[in-house]
Amino acid sequence: MCRVALTCFYLCAVLLVSGCSPSTTSEKKPSTSPPAGGAPAPVADDAVKSGPAAAPESGKLPAQPAAATKTSAESATPEPSAPPAQPDMAAADSATPDAAPAPKLPYEDLVSAAGNRQLDNLYRQTETGLSTDPSNPQLRLQRVFILNNAAMRLIGQGDRDRGLQASRAAFEQVQSVLPELPQPLPEGLGGLLAMVFYNGACVQSLDGKAEDALGTLQKALDFGFDDLNMLRDDADLAAVRALPGYDQHLETWANTIRQRIVERAQATLAAGETFPFDFSLTDLGGQPISLSSLLGKVVIVDIWGTWCPPCREEIPSFIQMQTELGPQGLQIVGLNYQEQGETEEEKAETVRKFIEEFGINYPCAMGTDEIQQQVPNFEGFPTTLFIDRSGRVRAKLVGLHDKTYLQTLVELLLAEALAPPTDAAVAPPADTSATPPAAPGTPPPADPGTPPPADPGTPPPADPGAPPPAPAETGGTPPADSAPGGV
Repeated sequence: MCRVALTCFYLCAVLLVSGCSPSTTSEKKPSTSPPAGGAPAPVADDAVKSGPAAAPESGKLPAQPAAATKTSAESATPEPSAPPAQPDMAAADSATPDAAPAPKLPYEDLVSAAGNRQLDNLYRQTETGLSTDPSNPQLRLQRVFILNNAAMRLIGQGDRDRGLQASRAAFEQVQSVLPELPQPLPEGLGGLLAMVFYNGACVQSLDGKAEDALGTLQKALDFGFDDLNMLRDDADLAAVRALPGYDQHLETWANTIRQRIVERAQATLAAGETFPFDFSLTDLGGQPISLSSLLGKVVIVDIWGTWCPPCREEIPSFIQMQTELGPQGLQIVGLNYQEQGETEEEKAETVRKFIEEFGINYPCAMGTDEIQQQVPNFEGFPTTLFIDRSGRVRAKLVGLHDKTYLQTLVELLLAEALAPPTDAAVAPPADTSATPPAAPGTPPPADPGTPPPADPGTPPPADPGAPPPAPAETGGTPPADSAPGGV
């Protein structure tokens, strides 16, 4: 089977199932916090297309009902085309009333109970294809992701029993299709499989199969699972954490995850996604805020909305990072869009209430179309920009991301700014092989032919006719009138 074909096929499936942008990399469980800052932005039930929607759709089974993960379709990417094997809808519409009802599909009740028309239609298309080609690994893998998605929706709606049934089914299916997938796996597929295996481990733990769950967790880690907090705290894994030696496993996994996150952050910065970007606004506290005023700091610009669940879920990470890294030179700025309210002041008040309720400790301002249009190929909310001390965009992320990854990006930029100058001459070490060590307190002998050292504080004699020396470079913060965001 062609790896390229499989990549395109599963991406179509995931996009249609979760209604997200393919650039969304996060796979977090849905937020369990109630909506804040006003009602969600109006959006059609099956028109969720913004970047962050994939986060809860393919993530961990939540322990309690979660807020719906609808985001605005205003900045959505175009709806992808449906995968092959579409059902003959015309034939279905022309069926006579006396025709026998179609037999029930294997997981029809579970998928239908999830209450998403797009998901239900994709499932029926997939089963139609499997009815004529039951061994097709592409379609079987697509069914796995549909079931995992249905599990997320069911648990999020409070139907935990059926959600666990869907998760069990997804885990059973993936084990049968996995040997038939090409190796190495297409890029991005590992992360989706990691969540299926992680959820499978949770089900095994709840079913009293802790030893099996431990092995399944290792497979999830092998596929790229990297949420250390869930491994430490997820209540579904209580039986696994009670196993002897789990702490040693956790330590090994923690080291692997940390190294993986550092490498991922380094690769993100090395990719060098940059573009001109600037803003000058008045924040919601009435104070001026501009990128030029922040030169010399590492800046995160969070383009978000209080109506957006993944945006809200990311806020605690930003609050903690501002507290922990602010003294080292980090400044976060929130730019809000599509807020609820009839007037601009009402929209601003929606954000002010959210800031007060959740204790946001960094400035927020109402974003403008002109600022958003500076971001190439804007895909959805949240969009997060990482800007170095010189005012240059170094990375753009779309969707919900783990705090460890976000913080690692910032720490790399802070360390980069604090690195010593690379153009400084470094003297080679002296050859001491034939010289015995000097007694303590004895100055080293002078090199024959070398003039005696100048008196401290005395400048060297000027070369007659030589031009005056140029002023030394001191580095540091660029001047305030330099243009920020230059490429």
